[in-house]
Amino acid sequence: MKKNLDALFSRLPLLLQYVLKSFFLTFFGGVILLGAIYFALDLAGVYGEIENTLDLKASSPWFTYPMRVMLFSAIGSFLVGVIFFRKYKRPIARTKFREQFALVMADEKRKRER
Repeated sequence: MKKNLDALFSRLPLLLQYVLKSFFLTFFGGVILLGAIYFALDLAGVYGEIENTLDLKASSPWFTYPMRVMLFSAIGSFLVGVIFFRKYKRPIARTKFREQFALVMADEKRKRER
């Protein structure tokens, strides 16, 4: 399964790959967590009481407000990610800075060893 996902993601642009991979990991992690909470509450016999007390329906504020918060935070984090990705992405061509920095670090290492 991992090879199939990696093959699918390798065809997408890098930014889209980061966004979709993190979305799927978060989504499936959330589904597993909510499933575990539901299973534990259902085994304890408490879920039915909670559902009746809170009057849980699809249009209930207990569902819609967290959904809105998650939606806006996902959009915000995506925009911040795009800004940082564009600002700090690595250049394709290597510069001479790396070579010069390596020389300076080697000199510092030699000085410390003396």
